[in-house]
Amino acid sequence: MNDAVRTKKCGRCKAYLPLDNFRKDVRYRYERVSWCRKCHIEYQREHRKKHRKQYNAMNSRWAKRQLEKGLCCHCRNKRLPHSNYWCEEHYIRQVAYKRLQNASYDTYKILLNKFNAQNRKCPYTDEPLEFGVNTHLDHILPVNTFPELQCDVNNVEWVSKRANRMKADMTKEEFYNTCKYISDKWMREKYR
Repeated sequence: MNDAVRTKKCGRCKAYLPLDNFRKDVRYRYERVSWCRKCHIEYQREHRKKHRKQYNAMNSRWAKRQLEKGLCCHCRNKRLPHSNYWCEEHYIRQVAYKRLQNASYDTYKILLNKFNAQNRKCPYTDEPLEFGVNTHLDHILPVNTFPELQCDVNNVEWVSKRANRMKADMTKEEFYNTCKYISDKWMREKYR
């Protein structure tokens, strides 16, 4: 340490760095660990890469025990009734990652708020939605036509699986017009 305890020498890279570059830990002198954050992260990456099989086996055993207890395989929360692996948060984050390439906590909160704002109902069919049973995260403006909106959280809504399959790559307006056309045609044929 020098400069009146404002910098510290990293035990790995030997560089003198500000104290903020060292994690706090009361067990160490000046309550800071001996390696800087950058060196610590490098070491963790190297260690995980070198011992990947052991880490994977350990994580697999933990996930298996969680599932046997009826808990989410990522946390200690109760699993959804119709999900084999996830609690509500991790189900939404997994769907968000697949559909939006973003599984952050903020995205999860936004999607959960959208689900609750829809009163947990499909905007097309008005049927009740339940995570892990009949929910899909649909792009309002289809990705085929608007690829720049693929990762936009404001371009999605929760819909039923059936409605999402019927809608396919149509916009809302195109979908409503198609449904109206089919309904009108059916009514004409029924009352001939």
